[in-house]
Amino acid sequence: MYVFETSPSAERMTEIMGTPPPYFSEFTKHIVFLKDGKIVHYEQNPTGISEVLDGEVGFGDSNKGYHLFTPETAVFKAEKKNFKSGIDHYSLKQINDPF
Repeated sequence: MYVFETSPSAERMTEIMGTPPPYFSEFTKHIVFLKDGKIVHYEQNPTGISEVLDGEVGFGDSNKGYHLFTPETAVFKAEKKNFKSGIDHYSLKQINDPF
């Protein structure tokens, strides 16, 4: 599973994953599931550029601009943060990090 927290170009996503996204919109979080090098599930979710959106799910920061999870490393602890404005944010923290 690839999670692109920041919105790279479609070309950059293709370079990283080895296959192009089926569709592409800027300023979205891309979550891509691959099996045998083929995309089996792809979604784009709205993401706030300067602020958190209601219901947004975060996977933490990455110095590469994306996260790569395998079935062995995609084990998370979920945390919910409620803001006074009524916005809920969900954070998934990897608990099976091999590094």
